[in-house]
Amino acid sequence: MNPLINIGIAALLLVYLLVVGHFFIEKMSPFFQGIEDSKKACEAVIFGNTQFAKECEQYLHETGISCFRIETIEQEQMEKIPKAGCIVALDESDYQNLVACGILKEYCKSRRSCAICNEGGNRRIYLENKIKILEREEFSGEKVYRLIKEKKHAS
Repeated sequence: MNPLINIGIAALLLVYLLVVGHFFIEKMSPFFQGIEDSKKACEAVIFGNTQFAKECEQYLHETGISCFRIETIEQEQMEKIPKAGCIVALDESDYQNLVACGILKEYCKSRRSCAICNEGGNRRIYLENKIKILEREEFSGEKVYRLIKEKKHAS
């Protein structure tokens, strides 16, 4: 066969595959979007097994804020965690709080995170990672509630 005919056939085949691929992706995107959107959303995901975390969860539920609390970040739990507007890390370990904020912020598609900073020397790390610091002495479920409500209405 003539080399020009081979090139022409290859070009037509390539165009055909591109068109078919485009329509396939277009038809399948609602399916993939549906999987991502099927995750139930809430206003806050609370991380921690402390008394603070339990009180915060209870207070938010009582005030009508939808929240979901997890005690640890484990692979088998991740599928249960919903999308969230805010991540609240209330563990006694700064390391755990920083890791939780980083992982959950991405996983929950959240723009905001806040946490208790247990050791003053770590404040800079929290601020560098754009994590709002909750002061342990001033912490309350009401403070978290106001933080969530203020941001919710400000957006």
